[in-house]
Amino acid sequence: MRGRHRCNAAAGWIAATFAITTNAIALLFATLTIMLYLLVPWTSVNLVDYFFVRRGRYAITHLFMPKGIYGAWGTRGLAAYLIGFVATMPFFVLPDVYTGPAARALGGVDVGWLVGLAVSGGAYFLLSRSLNLSAESGAIQESERALRRAFAP
Repeated sequence: MRGRHRCNAAAGWIAATFAITTNAIALLFATLTIMLYLLVPWTSVNLVDYFFVRRGRYAITHLFMPKGIYGAWGTRGLAAYLIGFVATMPFFVLPDVYTGPAARALGGVDVGWLVGLAVSGGAYFLLSRSLNLSAESGAIQESERALRRAFAP
C-alpha cells in the first residue's frame, strides 16, 4: 500500500475500534467462530473429494483452467457446502450474539462445526456418485506429463 492508503486504512481501523461498544475479546471470539462455521463445510468437501471420491488423482494443471475438466465452479461442491452451512445454522453458538434453537436444546453446547463437517461431507459424497472419473484419466495423464516436462532437471 502507498503511504496515503495506509493512513486511510489505519484511520478506518481506529474509527471501527472506537465504534465498537462490546467487549473486544467477545467480538474476536465471535469472529473466529463465524470463520470456523464458514470454513469447516468447505474443508469437509475438499477432504471427501480427496480421500473418498477422487482418491488423490487430479489433473493438477486443470485446477488452474476455467475451461479445464473441473470447470470454473464445482456445482456439486458448492451445493454440498451450502447444504452443510444451512444445516449448521440451528447449532450456532455465538455468545451474546446468537444461539440457535438446536444449540439451546443441547444446553448451549456448540456442535455446529461437527454438523457442518458431517452434513457437507455426506452431501458431497452422495452428489459425487454420478461423476465419471474414468473420463478424467486422460487429462490426469496429460497433466502428469506436462508437470514432468516442466520440472525435469
